[in-house]
Amino acid sequence: MITAYLVGDQQMLERLRALPDAINSGLLRAITQLGIALQRDAQQNKLSGEVLSSRTGSLRSSIDLQVDQSGPITSSVFSNSRYARVHEYGFAGTVSVRASLRRIREAFGRPIGE
Repeated sequence: MITAYLVGDQQMLERLRALPDAINSGLLRAITQLGIALQRDAQQNKLSGEVLSSRTGSLRSSIDLQVDQSGPITSSVFSNSRYARVHEYGFAGTVSVRASLRRIREAFGRPIGE
């Protein structure tokens, strides 16, 4: 007859019980890092000359990151800017632009009377 004893069974059970939390923590860290990398790429490359040229920087500064852990862990890179959608998907329609306030005060190096 052979007799065997399992040594360390409690420690093994504790490690197995801790695995889901460790895996979840690792996934959260990895997905957050990927989201940060995507946000940085959009701000530094796509909105700084590679795709769109920056004039005021407001679209670039509106790019934000959100990590959601309520279900499967997800990260989203988005903008709340009103014209971000137009730059992403295009626009068909009419836009009203106010008249320019600039006035010409000189022509050919000579002042123009008002």
